[in-house]
Amino acid sequence: MPAIPAIAALVLAAATSAAAAQVPPPTGVEPDRPVIAPITAPVPTSESTPESTNLPRPDELPPGDPPPPEPELLPLRALALDPHTADEARIRLDAHLDAHADSAWAQLLYAMSYHVQGRYGSARPHFERAIRLEPRLSATYHFYGYCLYYLGEAERARAAFEMHLHFLPREGNSHFGIGLIDLDEDHIDDAERRFRLAIEYQAGNRRRIKDVAAAHARLSDVDVRRGHLDDALDELDTAVALYPDLYGAHLKRYQVLVRLGRDEDADHAYDAYEAALARVRPELSTGGAAPSAGAARP
Repeated sequence: MPAIPAIAALVLAAATSAAAAQVPPPTGVEPDRPVIAPITAPVPTSESTPESTNLPRPDELPPGDPPPPEPELLPLRALALDPHTADEARIRLDAHLDAHADSAWAQLLYAMSYHVQGRYGSARPHFERAIRLEPRLSATYHFYGYCLYYLGEAERARAAFEMHLHFLPREGNSHFGIGLIDLDEDHIDDAERRFRLAIEYQAGNRRRIKDVAAAHARLSDVDVRRGHLDDALDELDTAVALYPDLYGAHLKRYQVLVRLGRDEDADHAYDAYEAALARVRPELSTGGAAPSAGAARP
């Protein structure tokens, strides 16, 4: 399997380190930085109109590895992956593209600069240009898949994830992405298989602990769909033990405990949710007590 070149490795590592999707929080509370957190409906956007790009088939790929990125792009990668400096990165990438109009690497970074800001409609055409310019650039398919998922194009997102897995069959976060689609479509056996692969392929990587925890949290959704609340609680216990800041898992744990009639434990779980939310997103924390068992749940 060809090695991932420098920028792709950095892009993949930086984005997937934040990729663990949160369980949906209460109304008005956003999940952690949403690189790949799931949605269940198309997101309207008034941003740029996507270009038409058919994904290549594996047998259509040119032989060999993609060319390395232009050296001038190396200082721009960190700028492009930070939502606070992404605007500056695009200004500098515009200048680079004036001189290197056929740079797939520049298009990938341009796409990621929008992606990390949650501007998926604007990111999409740049992912598509990167694919057309260099279809062997494997990381593009991974993030294009999540971009499409956010835009509500589930089957096209699935195809992009599958294409990424052609290059990297053990990339857990692409299996996770397909699992989200399967879960949305109520293919719960398929979703379970994908989430278990996401755990298996990332369990030994300390930098992917959050992603492993997120996969356990999503397995709890599978268990809830099946009515197996005790199994769901086991998965959520594992998730929060692995990554205590996964505040959405704490919230889901609270909801499961309420359904099990364990009100005192549910109160403690809600306190843990509030504490994690205050650590990760203090601007969203209400500091409130858990609703009573008879009250409307978040």
